[in-house]
Amino acid sequence: MTNNKLFNNMNKLNANGPEPKNTVKSVVQGTDTTIQTKHEKKSPKAIEFPTNLKITNRQRNSLRAICMQGHARNQKDAIDFLLKYYKKNLNEEERTTFDSFVNAMNSADSERYKSEH
Repeated sequence: MTNNKLFNNMNKLNANGPEPKNTVKSVVQGTDTTIQTKHEKKSPKAIEFPTNLKITNRQRNSLRAICMQGHARNQKDAIDFLLKYYKKNLNEEERTTFDSFVNAMNSADSERYKSEH
């Protein structure tokens, strides 16, 4: 990718710029998958707060590359994009298990947050 094209892609992603692409199509093991990058509405009971996550420079650069390609506005959205892709490629049993783990941790976070505030 030439530097000019690279910087043009980066300029598309400024804070007031266009939304990220709605869908990404790819061929995975002969099947066509579509991943939505729009944020889903959260239930009013959902508690979200910032956390710290140590990642390597290579992991950060991969997240930045996803952003530069226009699939996400920022690194946080790039992580959401990857998680949705991961979840979409799980079989039904794995997806149910994954969802139950996430729901249990979210419930624990919610209870802990309520007791502290």
